[in-house]
Amino acid sequence: MLFLLAAWIAAALVLFAAGEVILRIGEPSLRMYNDRVMRQSDDPEMISELVPGGRGYLRGVFVEINSKGLRDREFAYAKPAGVRRIVGLGDSFTFGMGTETGRVFLKALERMLDRERPGRFQVLNMGVPGHNTASEFHYLKTEGVRYDPDVVIVCFTVNDAQQSSETYADHRFDSARSFVLEALRDIRNGSYLVTFLFSRWQYATLRLRSRYNDTDYHNALYAPGRPGWEACRRALGDLSAWCDRRGARCLLVLFPFMTDLDDRYPFAGIHAKVAAEARARGLPVLDLFESFRGRRATDLWVSLMDSHPNARAHDIAARAVFEHLEKSGVLDE
Repeated sequence: MLFLLAAWIAAALVLFAAGEVILRIGEPSLRMYNDRVMRQSDDPEMISELVPGGRGYLRGVFVEINSKGLRDREFAYAKPAGVRRIVGLGDSFTFGMGTETGRVFLKALERMLDRERPGRFQVLNMGVPGHNTASEFHYLKTEGVRYDPDVVIVCFTVNDAQQSSETYADHRFDSARSFVLEALRDIRNGSYLVTFLFSRWQYATLRLRSRYNDTDYHNALYAPGRPGWEACRRALGDLSAWCDRRGARCLLVLFPFMTDLDDRYPFAGIHAKVAAEARARGLPVLDLFESFRGRRATDLWVSLMDSHPNARAHDIAARAVFEHLEKSGVLDE
């Protein structure tokens, strides 16, 4: 009996090791849990936050968080004389999940600005995975305001009408205190196979809970009266009023999901609805869908198992935002 048990354990360990090796070689982007980089926020309006000074691998890339909790270089709160500041807020798209820090669209935008107008602009990446429009506005008025922004870019994706309680569970990070929980957390952070199995389980439970496919689930978020959509609408109005009071320019950037980037795009109705809502509140809107139209979606994915935009997609987004800012006259004010 003991021999048989030992044989089963040995076989399980061999299979586990084989799965781990295969995933590490073939799918490095699976390293998507690291609570040394981001964690659940104690502020219920923030959902999640980046860990100041945090460092570690996330979705296959090494991530460093500065001392103020931004995935960016260090910035003093005081704005240098003669410099205009652009702050960018958003979720994992703006954060640049699976993309190296310097290739994220806000940093690509900063390089474009520096080439055209050397030393005149700073662009700060305040993107946080798991945020929605309401939490982004909260972050702006509590932390972003300290950087005295001249321009505020809010990146909108189609899951931004989720309520905090609906946000994917992989953005919830327990501050494990016991030895056992700490060990389990380290296994989840360190093992690609455990991460893969855990993510598949989370995705399956989300699908079962919503009882819709992805398209139906996201479109249903924007039904009249849905709490998440109503919170989003209020946040758009508050954002517009906040920028007006401070004399800051604002731009809402609609970043499409990387799927069916043609006339079959399943979220065109959401884009139109959000754009109309924002414009009714006086917010300029840039829909990036047209910049991506006709491209093969999978060419713009971080990996075949992760449809977050890759560096190429971020470059396309940066160019579109730069051209919009230039044509609108914002850069010459």
